[in-house]
Amino acid sequence: MNREILFRGKMIAKAVEGEWAYGNLNIKPGGRIAVITPDETVLGKYGRVDPDTVGQYTGLKDKNGVEIFEGDIFYHPAKPKYKYVVEWDEAGGFTIFTDDSGFCPEKIEVIGNIYDNPELLKEANHEQNKN
Repeated sequence: MNREILFRGKMIAKAVEGEWAYGNLNIKPGGRIAVITPDETVLGKYGRVDPDTVGQYTGLKDKNGVEIFEGDIFYHPAKPKYKYVVEWDEAGGFTIFTDDSGFCPEKIEVIGNIYDNPELLKEANHEQNKN
């Protein structure tokens, strides 16, 4: 089974600053210039993006059909007060497991991401520290 390779990043051009671009990722030598270019659909916005906001699509969708990207924040219904972040593990995969029973993307819900909604993690940490 082939997984769709797709990236997203926040655009930095003044006219579209802060908007998400989706498509292919090109990183210039040195790593500080990242550009999202059109994929086979050629729809959407493209251009230079903040390299710190680039994330790859996991190939999975949440219970609402939302594509799950690296950097997304989600909750699992078994532990709704906790928030989890999709991260790349250098061992070669995405770390999105939430408990010993494993991960089922059809049960989770993406509620934001670490770039647009960092307060979601602060709220979760505050709640966890109260218990």
